[in-house]
Amino acid sequence: MFILPSLFYLLTFLSFYIILKFKNYNIKNLFIYFYIFSFISISTISKLILLLKFVEFSKYIFFIIIIFELIIFIKFYKFFYQDFKKLNFFFKERRNIFLFFLILYILIQSLILPPSNFDSLAYHIQRNYLFLNENTIYPFFNAHYGNQVFQALNSDLLFFFFAIFESNFFMNIFSIFSYLVIIVILFEILNILNLKKDYIYTTLLMLLALSSLTLSMLSTKNDILIASFGL
Repeated sequence: MFILPSLFYLLTFLSFYIILKFKNYNIKNLFIYFYIFSFISISTISKLILLLKFVEFSKYIFFIIIIFELIIFIKFYKFFYQDFKKLNFFFKERRNIFLFFLILYILIQSLILPPSNFDSLAYHIQRNYLFLNENTIYPFFNAHYGNQVFQALNSDLLFFFFAIFESNFFMNIFSIFSYLVIIVILFEILNILNLKKDYIYTTLLMLLALSSLTLSMLSTKNDILIASFGL
């Protein structure tokens, strides 16, 4: 059961990607679109469950959504598979293989490391448990830390289903996707500037070497998420 929330979010990302691919969106913008739509939909669903006081039915709602997403994925998987096959071209260059194993190494760390960062543990994640306990999105009388109540409700609700299933497995999945979006945007900018491939790869490696960005990716703090939306 502890892997269900991360599986749900991964399926949500894939479902939106397939839907937008089916609608023939420009491939250059597709990754950004599905990323934004996924996060907005997840936070909106969580907010509606809390506002309508459907907390006791939240697990049923979760399974209904995940079944619906599985149907989408099974029915239109070919749109995802066609793009997946294109990765063969990606692995033809040794530099790409290096980048792949580097990202894989970071991904493995993400699966192992527990949630971190004071702010996310104090209120970004914690306030979801408070909402569930109080069955309200405005728990004014029982919060022991002001930020749990008065901070804006946006990315915090992405952790809602983790709270429902009391799971902390791969909680930085949103930071990982935000990091990938930043790489994609940077790659597009460098291509617009008509830089040589060597310069592009060097710039991407410099990005991977930035400790503040890499640590943000491994954290559950929402800074990297906000940065990706800003870009």
